Amino acid sequence: MGLKERGIKLKVGVLVYNCIVLTVAVAITVAMVSFLIISVLNNSFKNLSLDAFVSSAFVGIYSGVLIYLLIPLAKGMNTAIVARLFSIVMVSGIILSMLTNSNPNWWQVNFSYLGWGNGISSISFNMTIVMAGLLVIALSTQFTNDLKRSKHIFNKKDVNLNILSLLFIILGIDMASLGLFPYDRAPLVHDILGYSMLIIFGVIVLSLRFIFPKIDKTFLTNSYLTLALIAFCYVLFAFVGYFSLTAFELIGFIITFGWLLMFVRKISMMSKVGQT
Repeated sequence: MGLKERGIKLKVGVLVYNCIVLTVAVAITVAMVSFLIISVLNNSFKNLSLDAFVSSAFVGIYSGVLIYLLIPLAKGMNTAIVARLFSIVMVSGIILSMLTNSNPNWWQVNFSYLGWGNGISSISFNMTIVMAGLLVIALSTQFTNDLKRSKHIFNKKDVNLNILSLLFIILGIDMASLGLFPYDRAPLVHDILGYSMLIIFGVIVLSLRFIFPKIDKTFLTNSYLTLALIAFCYVLFAFVGYFSLTAFELIGFIITFGWLLMFVRKISMMSKVGQT
């Protein structure tokens, strides 16, 4: 089998993977968001009963809104859309886990406590982490394709870009594995995966200058500040005792999440400039 045939098979495999993951992610997201909306309405309008006509009308309106929001996905995928889907999956899944957890003081243990047990909270939390990891892998293949269509961004063909894509794939596998090994079942494995995610993220940030030689200094500086802020928060947690484990995990997630959105925005800008 020649290199050309292998390349075609690899592209088809990536396309099939992205289609399956994105389809499942959309289905899970719709289910979780619908559950959250129904829960809020149920708690807000207690003892309210609707007849069949009004209920059908509400269902029809809600279905129409969903179809309208999903139209961009049917037209085509890009890095920004995959990133938005990743954001919605993470936020809705974590909120659902918080609301359905039987222990109101879960935050006094750690963030991973949401994945303990076999209830709705743990299932939604672990499923969210697994799906988020799979979406990170899809995101890496998507921004790789977007940038490969651009011109004059890389000096050494696609070598640097493939390194970045590989780092994100490893990060996605690590994140998905984190959901497959909850803390209550495999604490050592869970901790190793959690800390290795921080290490991989650090490697990604530190390698940006070598992967993107022409990247602007503002984004590079902001990325270094993001990494330094996470390191500072870790010192406050591990050595000073100012932050609890839950607080450190939550702050680290918010900071990393914010950087990812900033990175996706930069990738989108670079791909558009390269195609002009």
